[in-house]
Amino acid sequence: MKKLFSLFAAVLFAGSMMAAEKAVENVFNSTTMGKGISGYDQTWTNTSGTTLTLVNFNNNNKGWSLVKCGSKKNPSVGTITTASALAEKITRVEVTVDAFTSGKVNDFYLLVSSASAFTTADTVRLAIAQGVNKFNIASEKQAENLYYRLVVDCAKGTSNGLVTISKVDFYYDFVTTNPTISVASNTVDLGTVYVAKDQTATIKHTLTIEGLNLTNGIDFETSANLTFNPNTLPAAGGDVEVTISDVPAGDFSVSFMLTSEIGGGAQATNEVTLTGTVAEIDMFDSFEALVEADVANQTSVQVTFEGIEIDSIYVNNYNSNRQGIYFTVDGTAYEIYFKQDNVPAAWVAGGKVSGSIIGTWTYYTNGAIWELVPAAGFKWADLTYVAPSATAISNTAVEAKAVKSLENGMLVIENAGKKYNVMGQIIK
Repeated sequence: MKKLFSLFAAVLFAGSMMAAEKAVENVFNSTTMGKGISGYDQTWTNTSGTTLTLVNFNNNNKGWSLVKCGSKKNPSVGTITTASALAEKITRVEVTVDAFTSGKVNDFYLLVSSASAFTTADTVRLAIAQGVNKFNIASEKQAENLYYRLVVDCAKGTSNGLVTISKVDFYYDFVTTNPTISVASNTVDLGTVYVAKDQTATIKHTLTIEGLNLTNGIDFETSANLTFNPNTLPAAGGDVEVTISDVPAGDFSVSFMLTSEIGGGAQATNEVTLTGTVAEIDMFDSFEALVEADVANQTSVQVTFEGIEIDSIYVNNYNSNRQGIYFTVDGTAYEIYFKQDNVPAAWVAGGKVSGSIIGTWTYYTNGAIWELVPAAGFKWADLTYVAPSATAISNTAVEAKAVKSLENGMLVIENAGKKYNVMGQIIK
């Protein structure tokens, strides 16, 4: 089987347990700020990833998406403290400093304590820098249910707002059990798809995906010939329609990766392969066109037709199964014959049938009649049937039931006590 497309990605996750990293992220904006502050000497709260208590920080009456501390009136100490203990075991705290006045920051440190009053605390100090400042907490000092306080000790400045902070994030490790992306089968055989000669196929398949213990959504890698709708799924999974376009005749195999970020640069992944065959076939937009083309016996064809009128129903003389319908094209009788499924009981002579059938155009030698034999899997119910009007039924001399047999090497159709040849002529 030749390879048509293949999208490969490294499998970055394996095993039943995986440590990953997450953060309790805290930003500052008009929505998260508890109240508007216009000075550098007040206490207020900000609720984003968690609730923080800020002392001696200004938010310009909620007009900034950041906070500032440091006053030109006198030395000051600005603090940002978790209002409650964090349940997670924090490994580091990252503080984004957008700007600071050089020489005006006396001290810049993090306190970690089991007490909300910080009566005893461990201290992590840094030299303040513009950008992300990372306060790494020693592993032996890490624990669940601790309080954290950032301290910014500022000298008196020549202007207000000596230090600007836009984000405070608390990082922790977590273990996820079996974060997996599950599908019913990693290799799906789509069977045979038919196209007109010298054409390429567009193939669609709906794939059901289940996400287990994932924290983020499931993504797909697209290409010019491979698209997904939707192009991402929630962590729990769902259905996605896969479209493979411009597939030439022959066998095909298309592989693609399902991925979900699980933290720390790791991914849960799963590879799915769709296989099948694209077969060229003669296509006709009516039975008239098929008959006129004079195609060879045993030719695979697809016929799309509208409103062919049923002349009679073929009923097997041995088991009474309704196995075909007769119809006429330009005065000649033809049959759609499929014995694996019964013609619906409601279908009668005079009714009209529309639809599309893939099958084999076959010459039935004994009966001297051309038949379209649908491919396996066909159902009569796949076609559209319109019953004849009451007037048409009352004017129909022949019942919608026929028995086909051979007499003296000739196909004979017996219906309502009369015998007909394949041309519909009464045999005397």
